[in-house]
Amino acid sequence: MDSSVIEGRSLALRVANRSIYPLWALLLAGLAMLAVAVVLFLPALSEASDVEASVLAAAGFACVGFAGLRIAYLKFSALYTVTPDAITARYGLIARKSHQIQVAHVRSISVTQSLVGRLFGYGDLEFSSAGSDESEIVFKSVSRPMQTKELVSKMLGKDRSRTIHD
Repeated sequence: MDSSVIEGRSLALRVANRSIYPLWALLLAGLAMLAVAVVLFLPALSEASDVEASVLAAAGFACVGFAGLRIAYLKFSALYTVTPDAITARYGLIARKSHQIQVAHVRSISVTQSLVGRLFGYGDLEFSSAGSDESEIVFKSVSRPMQTKELVSKMLGKDRSRTIHD
């Protein structure tokens, strides 16, 4: 799994790269605009005015800046973990927010995928506990959500059977 790290008996997940492909495309478009603007600034290669080149450079910087910051935020602002004891979702870069469910209280695990998510292989994992009708924790845009759900179910099932029989 490209968005997960398995360490012993725990699983750590982040947002899948596949879910942010449109932002990568915007970043590349911005870089292309910057390259064209540089060529337009060279007087021997272009007859375009400095205003046209400046507008193109500004648009390129705006695209690169927005896409780069958004990619960094989406990739590093959420961390999802599954351990033998708990399922945790942590959000935020500066201000932090954390949700946790004890493994013994997990009632169901659901997968939600959009059409685009199915095409690119990402989706949401939703965890419900016994005390709630709605999903308490949602792992947004994880890679290969069906395989991840099976892996998490195996981890939780093994841990429960180990706890019950010990």
